[in-house]
Amino acid sequence: MAEAYPAGVINAIDRFSALETVALMQRANMLVSCDSGPVMLAAATDIPVVALYSTVAAEHRLPFRRREAGWRCMGIDLACSHGPCARLLMNDVIFTTVLKRPFDVPTTQEFANWCVHKTPFRCLRQYEPAMLYTQMVSFVLSLQE
Repeated sequence: MAEAYPAGVINAIDRFSALETVALMQRANMLVSCDSGPVMLAAATDIPVVALYSTVAAEHRLPFRRREAGWRCMGIDLACSHGPCARLLMNDVIFTTVLKRPFDVPTTQEFANWCVHKTPFRCLRQYEPAMLYTQMVSFVLSLQE
């Protein structure tokens, strides 16, 4: 059964090539995304970008455009006592003391599910849509100044 979306919302997951995605972005007013390929593809456009980051700090991942890192971009680092936590992925002490299992070189699947917090993905779960909306409005207003 197909998932229903509100009017005007298009599920573009796995539907477009990289070039088609950039073409779609060029018609958009803004990209709102998690840290992902689309954020990097947005570097080929001038649209404002709002991106959420959890495992890696936004300052290290925002696109470089117009000779400036993060030009017309807003990176939102989600708060976590361990974050940004990608730096802990190769730490054997984290595996043995926090995760309580032997260290092993993490797989792609493990990285996709990586969280060392006692309440997994707490930073993502406690971030509310209203918080994102408020930050987006502030960002858009700052672009108009």
